[in-house]
Amino acid sequence: FDMQQMSLEELKHVLFHAFRDHLTMKDIENIIVTEEESLKENSGNCQTEFQG
Repeated sequence: FDMQQMSLEELKHVLFHAFRDHLTMKDIENIIVTEEESLKENSGNCQTEFQG
């Protein structure tokens, strides 16, 4: 079970089955989108910090 090797769809299904009592698939998709956006923002910030 290697998170790095999983596709986004596989990850969604793993999360859905783990948390289906609490979350809908839409909730999971929203969480993933939010995480991806924050990762992009953080990586952008790191690059500017290193350049400065």
